[in-house]
Amino acid sequence: MKRVYKVFLNCTILSTLIISNINADNYQATSLSCDEVKNDTEQAICDDEYLIALDMAMIPLYMKAQQKVGKKIEQEQNQWIKKRNQCKKDFDCIVETYKNRLIRLSEITGDKDKISGDYGYGDNKQISNYGKLWVVREPDNTLNGAIYTVTGPTAHTCEVNFQGAKPTKDGWKWVYQDPDGELEEPCHIHFIKEKNAFKIDATQGCQYFCGARGTFRGEYFRSK
Repeated sequence: MKRVYKVFLNCTILSTLIISNINADNYQATSLSCDEVKNDTEQAICDDEYLIALDMAMIPLYMKAQQKVGKKIEQEQNQWIKKRNQCKKDFDCIVETYKNRLIRLSEITGDKDKISGDYGYGDNKQISNYGKLWVVREPDNTLNGAIYTVTGPTAHTCEVNFQGAKPTKDGWKWVYQDPDGELEEPCHIHFIKEKNAFKIDATQGCQYFCGARGTFRGEYFRSK
């Protein structure tokens, strides 16, 4: 099994703004620069690829929200940053804070169907059958997020962080082609939208992210 984070591994968040043609001066209230870490929370983010991915997912959402509501979003973002920094080095706290903020920004930028959020099946106390899906809908209608599942009595896991799942007739599809050439076939994950749920189907190539009997397939219901 291999975990994949499609992020810039030099951990310099502001450098991505140049690549994305976003003005860094306008981004100063959004989050952080890993070249100038100011506190424990920022250090924790810069040390973890998943947290970097969450931070990067915020860039287009924040910029779109800024266009819609102006200075108000900057004040709101500054308050959010203060709240996030109260997490110190607590990974779960940082993740939950980012998720809530991404959902809020997604709603501001046009996620009228409220696709963004947490979904899952099973109970993490029953580790033989458990799955979690988290998605955020970006302004261009693509999906970013993560999936984690545990399957079978010997707890085979699957785990992937994805970016840029593209819209289809019945949902979204994410395609991963291994740049190292280890995959015999690409991984296709199909997110089929249902009422308050996602049905996920995945091709054989997605076993690249799983234990021997792990699977991403299943129906993930919106968390209450």
